[in-house]
Formats: sequence, C-alpha cells, structure tokens
Amino acid sequence: MDSDLNWPKIKNEKNEYVKLNYSAYRNLRYAYDVDVRKTSIKEFITHLSKYENVFGLLLTNRIEADLIIAKHRKFQSGIDAILNLRDGLPVKSFKTMLKVANDLGLDSAGFMAVYKKRWSVEEYHKGTEQNASAGRSPANSLKALANHIFHSILAYVKLEKLRLAHGTNHFAMKAKVYLAAVKAAYNELNRIKGIKVDYETA
Repeated sequence: MDSDLNWPKIKNEKNEYVKLNYSAYRNLRYAYDVDVRKTSIKEFITHLSKYENVFGLLLTNRIEADLIIAKHRKFQSGIDAILNLRDGLPVKSFKTMLKVANDLGLDSAGFMAVYKKRWSVEEYHKGTEQNASAGRSPANSLKALANHIFHSILAYVKLEKLRLAHGTNHFAMKAKVYLAAVKAAYNELNRIKGIKVDYETA
C-alpha cells in the first residue's frame, strides 16, 4: 500500500520533509505542533479520498466473499461467521452487548441487574484461573493444553459442588485445605524431631 499510493510529503516538527504514509501519519497526528497535526490529518484524508471508489470496491468484494464463505459454512451472515470462528462469541451474546451498550435510558436497577449477570462470568474466570490453575500449564502441545484446560474446568465444577454443599466460597475452602496441609506438615516435622537416629548403625 505504501509503495502504490504515491504519498505526498509534508514538513514535520523539525521542518524536514517526510513522506506522509500510514506509518508517518500515526506519529504526526500526535505531534506537539498543532499546525503539523492539522496538516498531517488534512493531507492524509485528502490523499486517501482520491482512492475512495477503489477502496469501496475492494471492501464490497471482501464483504461478498465473506458472505459466500459464511453461507458455505452454514452461517446466516458474515458477522455470524466472524464472531464464531475468530472470536468464539455467540451471536446472541454479541447482540446483547450492543443492546446494553446503546441503552442510554438504563436506570441504576437495570444496570445492577446486568452487572450481576456479568459478575457470575467474572467469578467463573477468577475461579478457574486462581483456584483451578487454568493458566499455569507447563505444556506446549495443543493436546496437552486442551487436557489441562478441561481438567481445570472439571476442578472448578467440583469446587462449585463443594461450595453449594458447605455454603462457603472457593477461596475459603482453599485456605482451609492449605491450613490443614501446614498443620499436617508441622506435626510430621515434630514427629521426626522426636525420633533419635543411630547414624553409626543406620
């Protein structure tokens, strides 16, 4: 793209002429000099507008190609295909996110209801990450990583069963297990200290 669009040249803050390609534009639009910022934005947009029809045609062809691929894979639209294949996000969840983000009339009670639903997802991620070690796999192969994640989710399910049975959260149960392990180790250490070993006959 940089070599084909015949980019114009403008002066930077050092009064040097630079080619206004995309890389230079990203830097110049944040320049301290206001005139440099204005000139870079104006010249960049003006130059790209000359290729408006070309970009429009390329984008249209891309959308049509995505739609053909989506239909071939049994999706209703290109958006459905992108959300499922690239992001792994269900379309219904995406539409719900858009609805909530654009609902400017949402009162505090409605906001808290939405946040409460979102918080359960946060608890799940926090539980699998901190209490089931979902992100601590030493494996490198895809199969081994998949097995690790599966067993982390299984461990989370078992933690949830214990939480419902005992009425306490994962972190409290983890603390109890840790405390019991420390006590057992301390008792074993004291037991070992009480044994006199005859090193000459050992």
